[in-house]
Amino acid sequence: MQDAALQCLFHPFRAGFIEMPAPEATCLFLNAAVDPALDLLPRGTLCQQHFRSGYDALTRAGYQAVPVLEEEDDRADRDIVLLRAPKQLQELKGLIARGLVRLRPGGLFVVSAANDAGGSRLGELLAEAGLDVSSDSKHKARVCRARTGPALQMARLDAWRQESAMQPVMEGAYRSMPGLFSWDRIDPGSALLADHLPEGLKGDGADFGCGYGFLSRAVLERRGADVRSLACVDADARALAAARENLIGASAETTFHWADLETGSPVRGLDFVVMNPPFHLGKDRNTALGEGCIRAAASALKPFGHLYMVSNRRLPYEALLSRVFSRVETLFEGNGYKLHKAAHPNGDTKKHCVPRALGTQ
Repeated sequence: MQDAALQCLFHPFRAGFIEMPAPEATCLFLNAAVDPALDLLPRGTLCQQHFRSGYDALTRAGYQAVPVLEEEDDRADRDIVLLRAPKQLQELKGLIARGLVRLRPGGLFVVSAANDAGGSRLGELLAEAGLDVSSDSKHKARVCRARTGPALQMARLDAWRQESAMQPVMEGAYRSMPGLFSWDRIDPGSALLADHLPEGLKGDGADFGCGYGFLSRAVLERRGADVRSLACVDADARALAAARENLIGASAETTFHWADLETGSPVRGLDFVVMNPPFHLGKDRNTALGEGCIRAAASALKPFGHLYMVSNRRLPYEALLSRVFSRVETLFEGNGYKLHKAAHPNGDTKKHCVPRALGTQ
């Protein structure tokens, strides 16, 4: 499926509303994605993308990419900043603020979102930031453009950045940030799996799709007496940063891996894996994400290892589980969820079973 926001983002350049940037122009692309139109930008453009698959696609295409922008990098040294807007409002405000403070006086800011993912609010947000906004619609999306000036509302931008930053949530029990899955609450599926974890977890384990670390902490706090190590794996670099903070002082050795589990597992020789795999890509349901996680788990486990998994009860994962594991049982079904225990991976992980050397420890 084509990315409407990405297509629309470059429309003002193609239509001549904005002059093509000079080769020496400095450009920053936030929430970047690979597109043929990227060739319109200077080759020195810095692309920010926190999801591993998107980051890898950018680097393979020859673009300079970083997962996150560090606070100390907030220098007003860019001529152009582009933003492919995320749907979550606080995350969006934070990215607008981060982008605007990186622009030189008179620098150009361009942001786009699909109509059904917040496109109608872009102009209002930029006006609140003190910008004189022009906008266009194309490809069922809206693109807004503006140049920075003395009316820029720095106090508002600072507030937006704080609102979108890593922060205490759930009365300080965890630290998280807008844009992460279930960022300020415990996901019901994860809570259900945590409540059904067996007493006998031991050895080396992993939390696939760890998010900000709720399940990881549940494993170690509730069943951690015999757990030797726990690998936290997630495709979102921001989630791993939160998980690191939430697992300080853990009872077992913890490692953190920035990895796309659809390509395989970055760890091997595990006694158990717990996971609540994602099943949405943007607004679209995508069971391939969960299927990739199942195959990655099967390839990561020892011959007698176990997978404990929660999923939406409407998602048909049973056939794949039965194909890649010798024994599968349903631990619980209700409240819209299914809990599966799968044992003895049988090696039938033909698709997406070869790992890459990913992540940091």
